[in-house]
Amino acid sequence: MASKPKRLALILLLPSLACADAGLPVIMVSFPLMTMALVPVILLESWVIAKILGLCVIQSLKGAAVSNVLSTLVGLPLSWGLLLLIQFSTTGGRCGPGFKTIPDAIQTILTEAAWNCPTEVEHHVRWLLGGTLVLGFLAAFVVSVIFEKWVYRKWWPTLPTGNLWKASILSNALSYTGLIAFVVWILDIYANGTHSTHRIANW
Repeated sequence: MASKPKRLALILLLPSLACADAGLPVIMVSFPLMTMALVPVILLESWVIAKILGLCVIQSLKGAAVSNVLSTLVGLPLSWGLLLLIQFSTTGGRCGPGFKTIPDAIQTILTEAAWNCPTEVEHHVRWLLGGTLVLGFLAAFVVSVIFEKWVYRKWWPTLPTGNLWKASILSNALSYTGLIAFVVWILDIYANGTHSTHRIANW
């Protein structure tokens, strides 16, 4: 019987296995991750917002909830769409050179930032998916900061703009740092707990 962390890793990485022949739109993994993390992210960001803006818990919780739900539904697809547009307009949809060397690995992650090419080498899934998820989260971070600051301005129009920027930047920095750490942890479990797709199927 598989442990809960291994089951979680399998569930989150199922899209990458199911799309082995067609490639993987990275949003198929990042969106479920963001959705799953939504409640703890809202709680964390509401605390940061309350501290920086001097708001009561209820006010900051409402603002964090609205901004994060909208950011997840709008900001994440938008940032992924921008990466996809850049990927296909600059590379024509070609795949990266692989992971034989560090420069090749970096080029592959940048080349396949929004849509991972199929790979037959299982351990490459960790590096390719992990790298492109982190890259996608960095892009989403920028979009989220701008988008959520705009929501804050609508929610609290009388508060200083500088404080709104500070709250948006710091709260999102903490949230995305946690998401990236979570991705690293899940992919490490996947790498250490599987050596073949047959073993995955037996979990």
